[in-house]
Amino acid sequence: MIVVLLISSSIFMATIINGYVQNTDNFSDVITSDVSVIMDELNIINNYSNFTGIPQCQLTLHRKLCTNPAIRPHETVGWDTRICFNWKCLNTSEFVMRVESCWTGSIHNPVFLIGENGCTLEKTMIRSPRYYGNLTQAYSMGWLSVRLVGSKHIRLSCSIRLCHICDKFCESITPPTNCEDNANISKIATVWNDPTQISTQCYQSYKEKQIINKAAATSFSYTDIFGFVCFSFITFLLFYR
Repeated sequence: MIVVLLISSSIFMATIINGYVQNTDNFSDVITSDVSVIMDELNIINNYSNFTGIPQCQLTLHRKLCTNPAIRPHETVGWDTRICFNWKCLNTSEFVMRVESCWTGSIHNPVFLIGENGCTLEKTMIRSPRYYGNLTQAYSMGWLSVRLVGSKHIRLSCSIRLCHICDKFCESITPPTNCEDNANISKIATVWNDPTQISTQCYQSYKEKQIINKAAATSFSYTDIFGFVCFSFITFLLFYR
């Protein structure tokens, strides 16, 4: 059984999923209980297996402000604890990211927070992620107000989709522009507003590929020549024995 506490402005409403709580005192205990958060390893969606230097991505939770220290695994949060969700991909100038497919609760009874399109599915619990200009970091403010009856922890799982900035379809993937609660996203300056950075990075990637292809072709040519010489020499010896 999952108890979901929906928070909207100053109104707090409890909803019960898959059953009812007969004992009011037990129900109150579930609502007010503090729980630890077990964060699953981020699911990285990457369709660019030919590229090296895939970034390392992480999700951290912070109380009240994103600048506060990250919440540690042994710490607990209340149903009314305001949380900053902070996603970040490190050490990359080639890739950008989109946060998607986040859920909390349990694997058997998940409460979906962010959809496959990168937008919130539960506005009362979390906002659609806001992105920094480099599109390798995003954050959202919200609450983890889901409680599992009989459990002292909840799970949190998210996916990050990586996109190469030289991919012509990448700009339509991130940042998401169709989130109802994020109408001003198009006004934020991002890497897509910097054609110099894009052209420089993509030209560099193109030149690196050319060098690799040329080296491979040269190596192949030398191998062919060596093989031809060996074959000719052996043929000569056999013919004049």
